[in-house]
Amino acid sequence: DLKVATNLARSLVCRFGMSEFGPINVDFNSQEYMSFSENTKQKLDEETFKLLRILEAEVDALLKEHIDLVKSWAKKLVEKENITSDEFYD
Repeated sequence: DLKVATNLARSLVCRFGMSEFGPINVDFNSQEYMSFSENTKQKLDEETFKLLRILEAEVDALLKEHIDLVKSWAKKLVEKENITSDEFYD
């Protein structure tokens, strides 16, 4: 879900300092975050979306690398609708 992914990426940037923006630890829902300048908030947004694009590219590469498995899972899900973790790992 894109909302969850965006919130996670924003946490990585704002709370754990995992970006080129540098070490920072601020809850983006806090009053402290709201007191930042628009320029700073824009930079944090840019870092968040940059991280999302990097992760999107990595996921895309993994899906392409394992396309046969993805198709196999999709086929099983169409047939059964649900699969167990054991079936998934098999």
